[in-house]
Formats: sequence, structure tokens, C-alpha cells
Amino acid sequence: MTSVTSMKKELSVTSPAGRSSGRPSLSPITKVPPVTHAMPSGQPPAGPHGSGTCAAATPTALHPQSESARRTGESLTKGRLGYHRPVRTRVWLLGVVLGVGLASAGAHAQAPFTDAQARIANAVPNGRSGAPERAYVVSNECAHRLFFPAIEGLGGALVAVGADQSYTLAAVARSEMIWAVDYDPTIAATHQMYSVLIPDAETPEALLALFEPGARAGVVSRIEERLGASAGPVVRVYTRYRGRLRVYLGNLYRYRHGANWLNDATHYAHVRSLHAGGRVIARTADVGGTTTLIAVGDASRELGVPVRVLYLSNLEMFVPNRSPLVANMRGLNTDARSVLLRTAYSPRLTSAPRDHWHYIVEPFPDYLARLATGFYLHANTIVEDLIRSRRGGPGFSVIDASVPMRGSE
Repeated sequence: MTSVTSMKKELSVTSPAGRSSGRPSLSPITKVPPVTHAMPSGQPPAGPHGSGTCAAATPTALHPQSESARRTGESLTKGRLGYHRPVRTRVWLLGVVLGVGLASAGAHAQAPFTDAQARIANAVPNGRSGAPERAYVVSNECAHRLFFPAIEGLGGALVAVGADQSYTLAAVARSEMIWAVDYDPTIAATHQMYSVLIPDAETPEALLALFEPGARAGVVSRIEERLGASAGPVVRVYTRYRGRLRVYLGNLYRYRHGANWLNDATHYAHVRSLHAGGRVIARTADVGGTTTLIAVGDASRELGVPVRVLYLSNLEMFVPNRSPLVANMRGLNTDARSVLLRTAYSPRLTSAPRDHWHYIVEPFPDYLARLATGFYLHANTIVEDLIRSRRGGPGFSVIDASVPMRGSE
């Protein structure tokens, strides 16, 4: 596993420095090589998960940056994170590469949950939900590759908001399961749709074919057959967003600026095994609520698997750190290796290339320590620490003990 310290060196970026007690344990995993106080001047992309898609993202950083930062950013284009200039390779060649990779990807498959494990994982209840103006069934965050060195091979459980971006993170981390939690019921239905379709699609190409116009009737029948009385919301997601998802998933499959769950054979195989094994649990939940995340922490303890990755996207920009949220964060079954992944927008932070967002990794113990001070009434205050420290890198930063904590000055 790549430490945060070594990660910062590899990036060449100036950045801030299981309990089970005899309960049912997870099947072993094979380890292999994420205010209301508004940021000053400028508005973030709309909505709790941004707007648009990766296909619409501009090909360069959105905000001015210094010449040295620009050069550092250019050096990343040749680094291990996958930045590189567009390659006009024919799509069929990618299919050949994926096909070869899938032949050996089975070694990384997850065993299905046992009945006992499934009961524990699925006992997590839904929480409060809402009806946002826009459902973010596709992601507009394109640079999750910046998170990869911090999460590679971490294992454990992934708790994540949003739709399929969590699949890429789970694949890189080799997560043993995903609790997908989101305030919007449409997102839970989107995950349930994928849990029906992905296990039957042996290859990414087979999955993409299920979003073609001619596949509509057969897919709807399949969802209704598998989900029975609960199929309604999932059918509505598929029929309403099929065309948009067809374009979006096709773009992911052809993406050349870093690996994701659709353009990498091993990643796809891992995600497929999670869905096939019942290891993707989708719930509606408010991260500031009082039920779902507390139950996630309890279930992860009973399963004997820590929450190693918490991905909140840019949600913290819209949710204050009130006492229930703080209790939820403390109640998650994290450990010393756990990390928080977030995205943020500010004119004082450079956006990642071809993206709107700045990507931030924070070791979970550091996050809990900041919450414990009482000075952080909103997560943007934590990001302000990063800005004040002037340790933000080009599109990516780490917030850790080297970023001064409020109350310690």
C-alpha cells in the first residue's frame, strides 16, 4: 500500500505533509498492485455533486495558476497516475486489450456474501431522503486517478455518495464491499439497476450493449423479473436515463486519461464480482442523519471489516458539521489506514486538468482530530486550512498534520 507521505513524493506536488469477536467474517480478498460558508469569489458548479459530465469538462484547469504550478501539472501528464495526451486509438483496439485482460481478471473476483454476511450488511436501514432538482446519475468528476496512490489495495469497505464513480474507487482499493449512500433515491435506484445488469455482462462491451435502443424491452423485463414489486423506481431510472447513460458509459469506456471501472479489465472484473456477490448495498441517507451511517459502522464491526475509504465528493460544501454528522463520522468503523476523499471548488485552488474540481485526500484520523476541536463548523473550514497553508498542489492536495489545525496556533 502506498503511504500518503510517499504518495506526495511520487506526485512531485508541494502538499501538506477490525473487530469481530467471533462474528461472521468477510471472505478473504486478494490484495493486488477518496456552508453555507461559500468560498470567496466565484461559484462552484451547481448541485451537491456538480453538474455536467466528464465529456463536457474543459481540457485544461479552469482557474489561473502560477508558472511553477503549470509546469508541475505538466510533469504529472507523464506520471504514474495516467495523465497523458489524448491517443486516437481505435475503439476496437481497446476492446481487444480488455478482452485479453478479462481472461486473467477472475483471480481478483470476490466470493459472494454468505447468508449471514448478507443479513448483516443489508440490515442497514434507509435514512432521510429528498428530491433534488437534478439527479446526478452520471459523474462530472473526471480525475479520480489522483486518489489512486492513497487508496490502492486498502481493502475493507467503501462508503460513498454518488453513482458509479464509487466503482472505480472500489476497484482500485480492492474494496470488499460498498455501502452506497445518497440523499437522492434516484441514486440508490441507479445502483440497484447496475446490480441487475452488471453481473450478467461478462465484458464492458456487453454492459454497453444493454443501453442501446434495441435492448430496452429486454432490460426492462429483466429488471422486473429480478426485482419484482420493487422494480418500479429502477425501471424508471433505466427508461428515463438510458440514452444519457449510453453516452456517459461509452465515454468512460473510451477514456484515455486514466483507468476507470469500465476501461480496465481487472477493475471491471472486481466491480462485477462485488455486484454479483451482493456486496454493493445501496441506501438513501442523509450523511447528517441519525440512522444509516451509524448502522453502517455497527454492521462493519459485526462483519469484522473496517471502513477504509469514505468518499464524499463535494457534498461537504452543502452540509454543515452539526453534531449528528460528527457522530456519524466517529461511529464509522475506521482505523489508522482509513482515508477521506473529497472534491472542492475554489478560485484559490487549481482544478485538475480536464476537470472542474480540486481533489483532496485526508487521513481519517486527521479528519476526526479536526472535528474534535470544535472549530470546524463546516468542511469548507478544513479546505480553508489548506488554502491558508499554501500547500495546495495543481489539482490535488493532501490535508494532514502538516496543514496547521485551528486552535493549535
